[in-house]
Amino acid sequence: MAMIEAIKGVIVLVVGFGATGFLHHRAAHFVESLVNHFHLNPAHHTPQVFIKLAENFDNTKLWLLASGCAFYASIRFVEAYGLWHERRWAEWLGCIGAAIYVPAELRHFIRHPDLVSALILGTNLIIVIYLAWCLRKGRRHGAPGLQN
Repeated sequence: MAMIEAIKGVIVLVVGFGATGFLHHRAAHFVESLVNHFHLNPAHHTPQVFIKLAENFDNTKLWLLASGCAFYASIRFVEAYGLWHERRWAEWLGCIGAAIYVPAELRHFIRHPDLVSALILGTNLIIVIYLAWCLRKGRRHGAPGLQN
């Protein structure tokens, strides 16, 4: 579990650093290059959505996105550290963090029931149940290896 959290943190950190590469309106140029590379018609609806989104991405929004990625990655790294060192607070952080996504994943699965939605929801539920079980087990048995 600790490694998964650390990997999630690294991925989000890479995305955040990548977002800073679009400063000074390079996002619009990048999207236009992609549209041209894949021989898409820029007048069609789907390419237009991405072109307009990129044109509205200013430096402030990119810095906010990069900062949000750094904050999220920091939380993942702290959780990974705590889980690796069997800290009880990290299990609480992991359980709450995973449980936050369950309502949205359940709503998505109800609206669009497919294998991918079921796998994502099921995996997250397994993680929440496992962490809740660890928390319950630790409380009952005095948590010899779990420190606050």
